[in-house]
Amino acid sequence: MLREINHEKRSILTGSFLLETILGAVVALLFAPRSGEELRAQIRNEAQLERERLATQYEKGRQNLQNQVEKAKADVESRWRHGNSQPEETVESV
Repeated sequence: MLREINHEKRSILTGSFLLETILGAVVALLFAPRSGEELRAQIRNEAQLERERLATQYEKGRQNLQNQVEKAKADVESRWRHGNSQPEETVESV
């Protein structure tokens, strides 16, 4: 339960940080002395970089979750084969 709360808090903080970063970048770009075309090009480039960074983070998170699911599954299967119905905690802190 405590790990779920910590993970939830971490997710909220990460989401807030990303949103604030994006908003700050957009505001900074909008107030920068550039032509409209330069500004739009920079926004496109920054958005592409952010998409790539988020895709990388998503993939790392997906792989981490997949590993945890596989560990939990292996633990349950092992305990089932050995007649122990009390699975140990296998979820690691992220």
